[in-house]
Amino acid sequence: MHDKVTSFCRTQGYDFYVIPPRNKRPVKAVVKDLPYDYDVNKIKTFLIDNHGFSVIKVTQLTQFKTRRPLPFYLVELNKTENAQSIFAINSINHFKVTVEPFRGRNLVSQCFKCNYYHHTAGFCESKPRCLKCSQSHETKNCEIKTRIEKPTCINCGKEGHVASYRGREKFPKVNSARQNRQNYFSNGTKFHANQYKIQDNISYARISDPSPRQEMAPPAPHYEAVNETNYESSTNLFKDMLEGLAELKKLLREYPNLFTALKKLKNANDIITKCNILMEAFSTPGTNSSG
Repeated sequence: MHDKVTSFCRTQGYDFYVIPPRNKRPVKAVVKDLPYDYDVNKIKTFLIDNHGFSVIKVTQLTQFKTRRPLPFYLVELNKTENAQSIFAINSINHFKVTVEPFRGRNLVSQCFKCNYYHHTAGFCESKPRCLKCSQSHETKNCEIKTRIEKPTCINCGKEGHVASYRGREKFPKVNSARQNRQNYFSNGTKFHANQYKIQDNISYARISDPSPRQEMAPPAPHYEAVNETNYESSTNLFKDMLEGLAELKKLLREYPNLFTALKKLKNANDIITKCNILMEAFSTPGTNSSG
């Protein structure tokens, strides 16, 4: 998909740049301790012939502000199986060297081809723009070889500097971690603890939906209607039971043996036996202790 999109943009003539994935980015190593004027082609030939590396290019690093050549040489290799072994090399053409991973400057990158930012010329598919004359060619191919006294910036349009001047007002800056934190809080971003409290009886769908809605009142408690007829019938039944118990209490006082007879009823097997037990109890009335 990435190749298809890139091919489409290229055939349509769009200005764009690509950022290669990590597995396709070259291995970058810095060779130290060689002389200032050492030929970069000798380094490239040595790495290919003696170690079989797939070398993309070798360039000499320079001091950032003065452009003075440094005794450091940047080697870019295709990411092959043996590419990482370059860091084990300790000599090149009888010169003792140190090879370390390349650590780029903490600066915003600028393309030498289109002179826009955040990418390099090797992955740029935009039309070239010259820093000096603003024409459609790279700056290194410009016919103007002398210093321009009052250049015009091709990015901001102001006079007095070129687009590569990092001191200009609109040149992108790299923010430190501290500046990022300050910018975050200066924008009014604050943490409100009460805003993130867990609320009971609210569904996740309701909380995650930011659209306002009318809140519903909680349902009123439901009470079943009491049937007056059933209530009156139950009351009368309870009243009859109390009256029956009162009469039974009187009988037990008049006939004390009746209580013993009632216990014998559960052991009787037929109705005649039960009747005889009751008749015997009623035939011997007792004395009413209440007088």
